[in-house]
Amino acid sequence: MKKVPRVIATAALAGAVFASISSSAEAASFDPVLAQPTSTFPFTDVPAERMEMVLDLYQNKFFNGVSADKFGWGQTIKRVDAAMIAARGMGFRNEFSMPEGILTFKDIPERAKGAVSFLQFYQVVNGKSETFFGSNDAITRGEAAIILARAYRDVLVTPTEQVHHFTDATGRYAEAINKLVATGIVNGIMPDRFGTNSLIKRGEFAMMVARLSDPALSPPSPYGDLPSSEGGLTMEAEKKSYSLPSDTSVSLTLTNTAEFPYARSRIYKLEKKQGDKWLQLQYDVGLQFPADMPRIEAGETQKINLWFGSFKALITAGEYRVSHTFYPSMDEGEKVSIAAYFTLTE
Repeated sequence: MKKVPRVIATAALAGAVFASISSSAEAASFDPVLAQPTSTFPFTDVPAERMEMVLDLYQNKFFNGVSADKFGWGQTIKRVDAAMIAARGMGFRNEFSMPEGILTFKDIPERAKGAVSFLQFYQVVNGKSETFFGSNDAITRGEAAIILARAYRDVLVTPTEQVHHFTDATGRYAEAINKLVATGIVNGIMPDRFGTNSLIKRGEFAMMVARLSDPALSPPSPYGDLPSSEGGLTMEAEKKSYSLPSDTSVSLTLTNTAEFPYARSRIYKLEKKQGDKWLQLQYDVGLQFPADMPRIEAGETQKINLWFGSFKALITAGEYRVSHTFYPSMDEGEKVSIAAYFTLTE
């Protein structure tokens, strides 16, 4: 599938800010050209120029359609559904166990209790009252801005001044909207109006989530070029190419041909190549790793599996590597940083 370049603005405090666009870039244009369904993309109501972004969200299980062949591009979205998507983007997974007593809202459907409890724990959502979330109410653009700005706070630019001309981005909405505009995530419905109290459409919300989850917002890798073999250690991917969405993890083989063992942490870094740089994808919030340092003995081979669902950013087609640093036991050598390289295709 041909790639459509994503537009990710960084700290555009001077010069062209997205707010200057005369109409919302998230909204479908009048009588848009619609995407053609494929074996991996079933929706017939998504504008063609947004197909790639919606496909990435769909394959990464952020969104389903409202029916087998409709995404619901122009439909509103309930507060509870928006909250579940924000929690997914922040790193919530259904297998997470939340402490008792976190969830105070009484109107949360069973399917969403874990996700909303997660958001309450991390102080992302407020209710209409202490016990009423307003699950079935349609969410406004202002409410969506607050929830997403809190959920993705670690990737947003924090400007030192206002970067837009929206007269309705005031009060409790002001900070969130300013950060989203400065990071290039969202536009207004008019040059001087964000549309704070307007109901957000599923298509608009999807575009915000896609931009916030884009790997381009990930921090740079602490490593430069890395070999696959050094100091007697070799790390290789089981396959040179994996396919989305059928492949959900990368399998690695780690071999130690040195005469001494190496110790390692359990946290492997997944990095994606962007231009000539490697970006480090962030693990989900809430994941915990044992603090022990397991060893790979001299002459030993180990198998490692890294699940793509452990990471917050969208996993999309491109060049990837898994990197790690290993430490020799008993000071018998230097520490070694190596990587296993592979590609992902759609």
